[in-house]
Amino acid sequence: FLFTANNANCDMIRNRHFEGVTADPKDSYITITGGIIDGNKANQDGSSTKQGIVMRRVPYVRVTGVNIKNVDGLGLHLAGRYDGGDSATTTEGHFVDHINTSGCRIRGISLQNGFRDGTYSNLYSYGDCTGGNDVHAAIYIDHSEGLYSNVYVEQSESHGIWINNIRNVQMGNIQVKGSARHGINVLGFVHSQMVNVNVARSSRGNAGLYSDLYLDYEDD
Repeated sequence: FLFTANNANCDMIRNRHFEGVTADPKDSYITITGGIIDGNKANQDGSSTKQGIVMRRVPYVRVTGVNIKNVDGLGLHLAGRYDGGDSATTTEGHFVDHINTSGCRIRGISLQNGFRDGTYSNLYSYGDCTGGNDVHAAIYIDHSEGLYSNVYVEQSESHGIWINNIRNVQMGNIQVKGSARHGINVLGFVHSQMVNVNVARSSRGNAGLYSDLYLDYEDD
C-alpha cells in the first residue's frame, strides 16, 4: 500500500532514467504486480501533474493487479517517448492486466506517445477525470499495434475513452457508461477493429451536447 503524503506533489512510482531525450530507452523489463496506490488528491496542489505509476521510454513493462485511486493527475501513465521530443523513438512489449482506477483528476489510464505491440486487458475506471477538462478522458489511447480486451469505464467526469490517431489495433468487449462528455471519442482509427462495444448514458449533465460514440479524424 502506497499513500502520498500531504503536499508531496510528486509521482509515486516511476522508472529511474526518467528525464532527457536519447536515441534509445535506458530502462527495460520492469514489472509491477499487485497493491494499492492512493494519491491523496485532496491534500495535493491540484495543479501540477502527478502520476500514480509512470513509465517513460521503457520497453517490456508489465503492470498487473494494481488498484490506483485519488491521484492528482494520471493514475497509470505509459509513454513511449519523453514529452520534449524524439518522436521517432518507439518502445514495445507492454503487458497491462487487471488495473482499477478511480477518482483520478486528469486520467485514470493514459497510454501514449510512440509505442507498439502491447496487450491490455481487464481495465476498470470508475469516476476518473474529476478535473472535468474537455481534453481529458478516463482512458486515453494514443499508440498503435496493440490488443485490448475487457475495458470498462463508468461515471467519467469527462470523456470515457479517447482514441487518438491509432493504427492496427484490435479492441473487444468495451463498455462505457455514464460519461459526462462523449462515451468514446475517436480521432483517427486506421486499419483497426472494435467489436462488442456497449456505450450508454453519455453526456451526463450535458444533455444533447455529446454522443455515445463520436467519430472524427486527424487531417495531418
